[in-house]
Amino acid sequence: MKRTKCVLVFLLILTSCVHTEIIDQIALVQTIAVDDAGEDGFEKTVTFPVFLEQGEESLMETKALSTTSSTLKEAKTLLNMRSQRPVSYGQIRTVIIEDDYAEKGLEHIVEPLYRDPLIGYRLNLAIFDVNTKDVIETIRDRDKERAGVMISEMIDQNQEHENIPHTDLHRFLFTLYSDGRDPVLPLMTTIDDHPAVQGIGVLTSGKGKLVHTLDLKESFLLKLLLSGSKEGTQIFNIEEGPFSGQALIDQIDSKRRIKVNEDGTHYEISLDLKGVLTDFTGETNTDEPKLISAIEKTVKREVKDDMENLVKTLQEKGVDPIGFGEKYRSQTRDWNAEMYYDTLYENFNFDVDVKMQVIQTGAIE
Repeated sequence: MKRTKCVLVFLLILTSCVHTEIIDQIALVQTIAVDDAGEDGFEKTVTFPVFLEQGEESLMETKALSTTSSTLKEAKTLLNMRSQRPVSYGQIRTVIIEDDYAEKGLEHIVEPLYRDPLIGYRLNLAIFDVNTKDVIETIRDRDKERAGVMISEMIDQNQEHENIPHTDLHRFLFTLYSDGRDPVLPLMTTIDDHPAVQGIGVLTSGKGKLVHTLDLKESFLLKLLLSGSKEGTQIFNIEEGPFSGQALIDQIDSKRRIKVNEDGTHYEISLDLKGVLTDFTGETNTDEPKLISAIEKTVKREVKDDMENLVKTLQEKGVDPIGFGEKYRSQTRDWNAEMYYDTLYENFNFDVDVKMQVIQTGAIE
């Protein structure tokens, strides 16, 4: 009996310690938008769902609040002063940042997110080449219910099935404070007032300043080098002998290996690609063996050339999102990040070898 009473008392104590929040009594932020505000710092816009009673049914709309500040913590306080409900970050899905502000550095934006125990590491970050508040307002006008999650779902889908590498708050922070690897984030724009992924932004480690952008084709190559691809899609222009047209290669699966010599200055990049030929605009049937051979030859040559150009461009820009610096650091005891980026990285040599196999075709008469 005494044991039962003790257990009941213990449970009551635990229950009294739990902080509960009722969903329709708080402003549960889903998206944060950050825009450059000049000397005033940045303009922060948040979206959150609001539940409206319509008879016996409850409808959901997305509301937005904005304020200008120099820190995220101060911005949250200012937002609370303007909100009818307490602002909570417990369900935040996405933080989008205007590119002009990203060029100044994002460290002071992401660090408070990392320190907030309510925010999960799978939070998506993205950079827009337009004003992010305008993006939020446009989405909200079109889709009042799903405005807060649309961009997050778009990023997830493109990372999983298309041509941009996987990124989230955890990965970004790891590379932001890593020696020998620079962080990347999805780069987005608007097409007909609708958000769209257009590539990848490359930022510096440490301060997180946006310094270079990659288009979708370059982003796909970077994805091959970082984590490989399982469902990428690419179009290749085929001009081999009698074959002329565009080949659509889908479900591209890749494996990559990067070897480095003893002094860490020469790298051998090997890519094994497999894909499904789903369409060819030429007159030849896609199950023609000679066409398959011509396509494989073109893909190998084009990916090799594009990969070499990408690595050379990254060297010239002084950014290393692939992580060659990590491999170099493992080869030497005298690691110096400043020396690596200033004098060593730009002089590294690279050899790229690509293998390609079309594993399935669709017959087109």
